[in-house]
Order: sequence, then C-alpha cells, then structure tokens
Amino acid sequence: MKKLLSMLLISILVFSLSACGAPSPTEVTTAFLDAVKAQNTEAMAEIYKEGSWSLSEEAGEEADLEDLDEMNQYFQETVLPKLLDFDYEILEEKIDGDKATVDVKITTYDLGNAFTTFIGEYLTQAFALAFSDASDEAIEQMGTRIFKEKVDAMEKTLIKTITIPLSNVDGEWVIDELDDESPFTNALTGGLVEAAKALDDAFDE
Repeated sequence: MKKLLSMLLISILVFSLSACGAPSPTEVTTAFLDAVKAQNTEAMAEIYKEGSWSLSEEAGEEADLEDLDEMNQYFQETVLPKLLDFDYEILEEKIDGDKATVDVKITTYDLGNAFTTFIGEYLTQAFALAFSDASDEAIEQMGTRIFKEKVDAMEKTLIKTITIPLSNVDGEWVIDELDDESPFTNALTGGLVEAAKALDDAFDE
C-alpha cells in the first residue's frame, strides 16, 4: 500500500512539474507579439501554427503601393518601423480544454486614417493634374508627397482590443492561424484593413 501511494505521489509530482514547465497561453501570446515586433521568424515558427506572420506583407498587401516605387520604398523604410513600434497590454486569458483565448489591447499609429485621407487628396489632385496634361512622373511625385505628409502626421492614438486564439498541440500552446482580415491584422496594421475595405465598398458603390 505504501509503495502504491509513493508511486501515485511521484506520478502527480511529475505531471505537475511537466504542466508548470509548459508556457501558458499568456506567455505564448507575449512571446508571439514580441516576435512580431522584432519580425523574428524563428521565434514565430515555434509558437505559430502557420510558421510566421509578417507585418510587412500584411500591411503591404492592404496598401497596394506596388506601382509607386518611391512610395513603396518609403512605406518599407518609414511606415513599417512605426507599425512595429506598437504597444500591447495583456488583459485576460481564458482556457477551455485544448482551446484558449488571450485578450490584448493594442496601441499603434493610425495608418488607416492616414491612408484614407491620402487617397482622397491624391485622387482629387491626380484628376486635376491629368486634365492639365501632367506627366505620370509628376502625378507620382505628387502622390508621394501627400503620402509622406499623412504618415509624418500620424500619432500613436489608435487603440484596439483584440482576441488571440490558441490551441494546445502535444502539450504546448500555439497561436492559431490569423486571417489577413482578422481584427488582429487590422490592429497591427493601424486600422488599414478597415480602411481598405471601406474604400473598396465606396468604389463598388
């Protein structure tokens, strides 16, 4: 009986130590957000189901500046460092079996508003220049100037509260796949997902 009791206690102790050693959903979420800030793909690969999540790719696809080389370069060199400078605060963790969620408050630069006002001014002035037979180069330079003005005026005032989903895989918590139109992506791109959708809807109408 004493031997059986000893084996039971040892099993409980081993299980407890194992459970304590695995990072919690909050710790995994913190590590993931830090990896995103640093764009550390190796760290992401260990805790994100899809391997990596690139703020550069997500924001770049939403902004769609491929045809404007100088603006695209400015986006990579100036805008992205601002977006990667986001602040976050872990609010609440919930665990339900092999699933978990972690609520996070994100504070970042309001790129969505900057992009929306840029598009409005750019289209207005681009039409005027086109009717005056201005060159494509002149129109592109005008667009670059306006875009830089809007980005330079951005402030870290956008606050979004999001929920990050996790799953327990083989005893380890990992971040579930984050859709390119998810609240997480929208928050990390400074509201750019919402802004792009609103512009698409406006043009459709």
